[in-house]
Amino acid sequence: DWLKKVTVPELAWVLSSCGEFDDIMAHRTAETILERQTRLGPYRSSLELVEACREAKEGIDDRSQHPAKMTFQALRTFLNHAEEQLHQAMLGAMQCLEPGGRLVIITYRRLEASRVKHFLRSHEEPDPEIESFVTPQRLVELYPLLSTDLPFCCKQVCERLRPSYEELEKNPKSRGAGVHVLEKASRTLKASFLRPAPRPESEQFRKPTAL
Repeated sequence: DWLKKVTVPELAWVLSSCGEFDDIMAHRTAETILERQTRLGPYRSSLELVEACREAKEGIDDRSQHPAKMTFQALRTFLNHAEEQLHQAMLGAMQCLEPGGRLVIITYRRLEASRVKHFLRSHEEPDPEIESFVTPQRLVELYPLLSTDLPFCCKQVCERLRPSYEELEKNPKSRGAGVHVLEKASRTLKASFLRPAPRPESEQFRKPTAL
């Protein structure tokens, strides 16, 4: 039903943001999917959608995967609110843990791993060295936790763990898996509502002039 109402720009956004498509291929795939729907009517099975994805990619995927795999992943991620659910699950788990408790997350996609990393960065305490040479406003931009009243912070226990060669031999599907270990800690710097608000992102990023 959702595909019946979506526009090409909206579908391209979903494919690009939730499916790890590059922008051009996201638009090509969106155009192909919706053109077929206009020409032949609403999709009645997943196989019909698979054929449209295969046509858009000319039967070839850059990662040696099924041509429709990333499209289906993107649609599931968006329609099931998977990113929001992952965030809420991590936040809820951290609120339940005692200081020193650890949260273990297994991810299978780069997008999921990126969301875990973003959650960690958003709940880290400032590095004392950085705190010594940036302004209070910049510190809040670099460490968003400072603008909240959450009583805890997060620490990364170790680098992301990847499957060993032996495990891959036994379970090839674990190839893309990664294990993230986060630890809950009590905050040493309490929230201050006198801290300046962070600037808009448009002011924090600026494209430089090339030589």
